[in-house]
Amino acid sequence: MSIEISVQDFAKIEKHAFVLDVRESWELKKASLKKVFHCPLQEVRNCIHELPKGQPVYVLCHHGVRSLRAALYLREEGVQAISIRGGIDMYAREIDASVGFY
Repeated sequence: MSIEISVQDFAKIEKHAFVLDVRESWELKKASLKKVFHCPLQEVRNCIHELPKGQPVYVLCHHGVRSLRAALYLREEGVQAISIRGGIDMYAREIDASVGFY
């Protein structure tokens, strides 16, 4: 299983995906997908018990750096984590501009 997924491939499975958004609360107010589980990057260790077991967790941030960092950590902890390459910014630019920009 790859550590990253493109926004185009993510858009195909988004309706059924569990999305972990690791951005700060103020960032979600600027741009966000409709259905996400929010846990800022620095708190991921405290949220790990709330993540589903046995299914992929798609990790989202602004540009894909924090989500990749979170995905690497989560994989070490046994979570099937996949970072969304390019983050919400790329998603808004290439898939759905209505999610917002910042």
